[in-house]
Amino acid sequence: MMGMTNKQRQMFRMVQITDLVPEEHPLRRIRPLINSERIRELCEPFYYENNGRPSIPPEQLFLALVGGYLLGVRSDRKLIMELQCNMAFRWFVGLDINSPVWDASTFSKNREHRFDESGVLEQLFDDTVKHAIAEGLVSTHWSVDGTLVRADAGYKSLAPIEVYQSVNEYKKTIRGKSASKNGSAQEDSDSGNPTVTWQGGKRIFRFLR
Repeated sequence: MMGMTNKQRQMFRMVQITDLVPEEHPLRRIRPLINSERIRELCEPFYYENNGRPSIPPEQLFLALVGGYLLGVRSDRKLIMELQCNMAFRWFVGLDINSPVWDASTFSKNREHRFDESGVLEQLFDDTVKHAIAEGLVSTHWSVDGTLVRADAGYKSLAPIEVYQSVNEYKKTIRGKSASKNGSAQEDSDSGNPTVTWQGGKRIFRFLR
């Protein structure tokens, strides 16, 4: 006989979130590779010790960002939606089934006011590269794609890699900021060159009557 949908819902369920994540799920293999204690160590200077309300654990914010990249999530709002619906993602971040999900502005505010200028993300990235080198996962072989693709940028905005720059100075350069003599960062005031094409040639203006 044809089955019928059971509309009688159970009021209580005894289930753990780890039981909802298959053993062969890729996130189960990735999660042990992330050192939560290292994240807390780097973020500790940005939190008060005994003042204010308990905040979101910083390792959960970073795990959510990493999980979003792995799942191909391109916006903070979609990241929150994944946390609401995806049980494997919730387990990866460290949330339980009934744990409340944060607001989408949580990520943007922490990026701008806490993690951007501090360079925490870059330190964690450097730690990841060093760990990969130590495990023999990094090769000295590299390839270059020679396809000519027109970039949506002005020719003068291209910045060559200067050998004399230190690592920290170069990181400021790729953030779009240059270091002044007193050590503070200032925005680049170069307005560009409208007479130069994106290939470095002279721009030709044609006027229509």
